[in-house]
Amino acid sequence: MNKMRQQYNFHTLAAADVLRTSQRPKVEVCDHYLFAVMRKMRMEDGHLKQKQVSVFLFEHTVITFQEVPADVCGADQGSTKSRRREATYVLDFLLILCAA
Repeated sequence: MNKMRQQYNFHTLAAADVLRTSQRPKVEVCDHYLFAVMRKMRMEDGHLKQKQVSVFLFEHTVITFQEVPADVCGADQGSTKSRRREATYVLDFLLILCAA
């Protein structure tokens, strides 16, 4: 995490929020990036399960961190290939997936 933080110059507290997986959903607008914490929820065996997804949105780059190793995009991942590739589109896509 520290190498990523240094390479992309995001705040130490944002890095700590990524590692602390009990964060409430939030969006923070910083000087050169946007930081969002989301909860991906699903029903499993009649119980609500939730996992944290953290997103850094830079001008041309999106970085995601997930609470557990998984494909946050699921089977729909290929649908982004034929659409515009701006970083804001990718964030919109992730927000929709976390809400699904």
